[in-house]
Amino acid sequence: MENNIKIVRLQNGEDIMGCFTANNENFDVSEPMAVHVEHNGKEAGLMMRHWLPVQLIKKNEITLEHKDILCVLEPNEEFCEYYLNTVEKIKALLKAKTLVDNMNNEEVNDIMDAFEEMNNNGNLLH
Repeated sequence: MENNIKIVRLQNGEDIMGCFTANNENFDVSEPMAVHVEHNGKEAGLMMRHWLPVQLIKKNEITLEHKDILCVLEPNEEFCEYYLNTVEKIKALLKAKTLVDNMNNEEVNDIMDAFEEMNNNGNLLH
């Protein structure tokens, strides 16, 4: 699987995963996600979150200077897929939030009534 998805460790110790493109002296990074592995006894858990405040910016992109990067790592295919799925799910949630935020009360009530009717007819899965 050939792609430009990388994990970088920044000089400050943060790990970021994203789509990297070399740009002269810098790297352009789209969809940067902060990556943190938490060890709890014998088990490890992975936490991934947006690195930038996506609700406040036009594009989820940033330029990093080479001097800010300690090292660059190649993630395995499974982790690349996990990253891409996470990014797509977050994009879908943000889009849905925007749609709901733009609805008026009557539209929201109509949707809630439809869900209630589906639930009463046994059509909703739990």
